[in-house]
Amino acid sequence: MNPRENSTGWPESDMRWWLQESILPLFPDNLRSNIKEVTKYSYVYKNADPLSSKDTIWIPSVREVFGN
Repeated sequence: MNPRENSTGWPESDMRWWLQESILPLFPDNLRSNIKEVTKYSYVYKNADPLSSKDTIWIPSVREVFGN
């Protein structure tokens, strides 16, 4: 997600930036206009408090794919 460090988690990751800035603009306008922003919560190793970000595109977590 982030080759430098992972202490900032998803909200400040290179992967998130790449998806938002490089991949999302490739979607057709009619598709992008129908995508809704959601609040994503993520946890960083050894940090009990979740981080949050507002995203329209993301890599699904294991829980989102397979459930609990």
